[in-house]
Amino acid sequence: MLLRAAWRRAAVAVTAAPGPKPAAPTRGLRLRVGDHAPQSAVPADTTAAPEAGPVLRPLYMDVQATTPLDPRVLDAMLPYLINYYGNPHSRTHAYGWESEAAMERARQQVASLIGADPREIIFTSGATESNNIAIKTESHSIAQAGVQ
Repeated sequence: MLLRAAWRRAAVAVTAAPGPKPAAPTRGLRLRVGDHAPQSAVPADTTAAPEAGPVLRPLYMDVQATTPLDPRVLDAMLPYLINYYGNPHSRTHAYGWESEAAMERARQQVASLIGADPREIIFTSGATESNNIAIKTESHSIAQAGVQ
């Protein structure tokens, strides 16, 4: 909530500032970034005046480097980024216990969304680790199938 409020204040300050506004790109796509709305691509050559509130930005194509964060995710994660930041694998103190409980709740939520057993949900640090687990698991399955 605090970060979203700061973002909103900055966006209002930019739009309310006197003087010429930055020129919008004339080609390509722009993103309409609203508060709780998903980002949607809009053509850059529209002649209609921009709506009050949303900010039009160039379409960001380098999602390998970083991705936009949905404000609902920020709201859900903020307590764990500020107050409950313990290592979920450290089971000797309250910080670890709180984080482990949060991870198990998240595991249950993901499993129920996709119809899986919570023990099948593995959280990784990124794409490389996920790919390695998938390849090694499949290689192991193929090796076991060949032995039987």
